[in-house]
Amino acid sequence: MRLETFKIKSSGKIKGKGEDDAGEFKFKGKVNLEDHTFAMEKKYPTYTIHYFGECNEQKTQLTGHWGMAHGEPNDEFKLTQEGWVEEEEKSSSSSSSSSSSSSSSSSSDSESD
Repeated sequence: MRLETFKIKSSGKIKGKGEDDAGEFKFKGKVNLEDHTFAMEKKYPTYTIHYFGECNEQKTQLTGHWGMAHGEPNDEFKLTQEGWVEEEEKSSSSSSSSSSSSSSSSSSDSESD
């Protein structure tokens, strides 16, 4: 997966876009600022993958589960400012490298949609 952008605004709004083997996609979601939980969607032209879990207080890392239906976990994931790190890769590798590089960032700006 290659992320072109990935931002979590001070309001908790999540936005991003990128491309992987399945094609181009967009991330859209929201972090609950009170309990740091989040829900977001990874939308491809023909289907959507749902992500849900927890966000750290600095808004630099999301961890949780993903699945084809909201609330039905398929596998674990971790998304950080450095890019995408799938749990199975993390556990099988002693390094902290990402599966792809990206220009993802956390942001507290007031960028409009």
